[in-house]
Amino acid sequence: MKRPSSERLCWIWLVALGASAAGAAEAMAPAVALRVNGRGPGAAVELWRGEPVIVEVTLQNPDRAAKDPILLEPPAGGWATRVTVLATSTGGRTSNWTFVAAGKPSGGALSLQPNATTTLVFRLQPADSTAPAKGHYDLVARLELADGKGWRGTARSEPAAVEVVDAPAEPKEAALGRRQLLRVTDALLAADLGRAEAAMKEMLAADVRRPEGFVAMGLISEAKGERELALVAIDLAIARAADPGTSATQPAAGAAAKERENAVPALKAKPVPLEYYDLRRRFEMMPPHEKPPRG
Repeated sequence: MKRPSSERLCWIWLVALGASAAGAAEAMAPAVALRVNGRGPGAAVELWRGEPVIVEVTLQNPDRAAKDPILLEPPAGGWATRVTVLATSTGGRTSNWTFVAAGKPSGGALSLQPNATTTLVFRLQPADSTAPAKGHYDLVARLELADGKGWRGTARSEPAAVEVVDAPAEPKEAALGRRQLLRVTDALLAADLGRAEAAMKEMLAADVRRPEGFVAMGLISEAKGERELALVAIDLAIARAADPGTSATQPAAGAAAKERENAVPALKAKPVPLEYYDLRRRFEMMPPHEKPPRG
């Protein structure tokens, strides 16, 4: 039996080493996920034509035991410029939706530590929000790096199904709250404080008993650097979200109140959305508001 030459053995070893490195690079690709208007993959998210669309894209290092971080370092521009959000209609046709990154994304490299995450937020351009025809679409976030240092390749999120429909003429209660809170968030991402405050006031005027208006008030106070007001607002939102009653009036006093307690079983508090508590923790981390010195 003829033995392979030393040159052939060396070539086989190099091919195996290359395949192993390629497999390792593929295994170390960042995990990409996205949420549309606060909702992750699952049932189709209903989008109203003419209303904001906000997409959160999360990159994560999936290997908790990794010794080294995943490095994203393109030769020019920041790593965030290599993340895009694409919309495809039925049949896989790419739709002309323009998503822009909110705020000021990092202009440098990203070093994803083991089990660490980072999030980019995108807004659908206002001119595009009325353009999509009614129907089903899939949104996908894509990270593409073919050059630069560190990790190279393409990573995609699972598609998020959305259903574009006409907005109701007069949304009420929870539907109104969600729409207005989305408008407030979109305005804050666009650094349009006036538009955010107008949407918040409209929400409170429509139904002061609902929590969304106070969530909006907290977000606006955060944008202004008003920590104490932000905490008061989110506490009011939590209290209203948990209130099982439908009336905002004060309870009766004295004997009438006692008789009512005996006659009507106590109502259980409703579950408060977890994001309200996340917001409260975020507001707690804000630096205290410093009053300007008197002249």
